[in-house]
Amino acid sequence: MAIAGLVAAMIQTLADQALLQLLALTIVPSWQDWAVGMQPQRLVLMLILYCWTMYLSIALVWAARATDMARLNEARAISFAAAASRAEAAALRLQLNPHFLFNTLNGISSLVVRGRDDEAEDMLGRLADFLRAALVSRPDAMVPIAQELATIRAYLEIERARFGDRLS
Repeated sequence: MAIAGLVAAMIQTLADQALLQLLALTIVPSWQDWAVGMQPQRLVLMLILYCWTMYLSIALVWAARATDMARLNEARAISFAAAASRAEAAALRLQLNPHFLFNTLNGISSLVVRGRDDEAEDMLGRLADFLRAALVSRPDAMVPIAQELATIRAYLEIERARFGDRLS
């Protein structure tokens, strides 16, 4: 174990027992003189490795922050898309009531007046199914795809009964 600092020692030589010499030794810890006696190539290599390590550390921090920002932006986009979907569903519900309902009821009425009672009954049943599905479901609730397709089919059948061959 080395002791740091200035050490004074008296050393007696073997040849001359009478002559004492005073030697001053300076012991420097290895962490203080790491570059002393180092070859320039090794010093440059250590500097390059240090810079590379710093670069990688900064790059990792930057990548972690970029990943966090991307996740945050993705979560915001999903939230905005869900809000837009809810707003669209609410707008469709508001549009559904006046025009679609009155036009469908007028269509049913005209079928009854023409004596096409079976078609009027079918159209009335489809209207009831469609209104039940459209107005009972909550906009934030998940709906099975089969139920959604049944609602769309009911709507299309009502429109097909109203427009006939003009609807393709």
